[in-house]
Amino acid sequence: MKNAAPGIACQLRPGAALPERSTTIMQPTTTDKKLLRVEEAAKLLGIGRTRAFELIKEGRLRSVKLGKTRLVPAKALDELVELLLSESTDAA
Repeated sequence: MKNAAPGIACQLRPGAALPERSTTIMQPTTTDKKLLRVEEAAKLLGIGRTRAFELIKEGRLRSVKLGKTRLVPAKALDELVELLLSESTDAA
């Protein structure tokens, strides 16, 4: 195929049927949990685990410790978003 990326062989034979696409409906990124693991909070925010820990260290994302586990209150996600929004409007 001429549109294939260089170095990538096309596995489809001429006339072969394309694989079916998933029809999974995206679920909203909300949760009923009160406390989230840092990885879960990062996923909901659309950031990486490392960046989430940086935000916690900077004091921008609130968290609590339960035993050895660092947890983020669900409300802290909304607070961070509000903080980021206010910073972006202040800078404009």
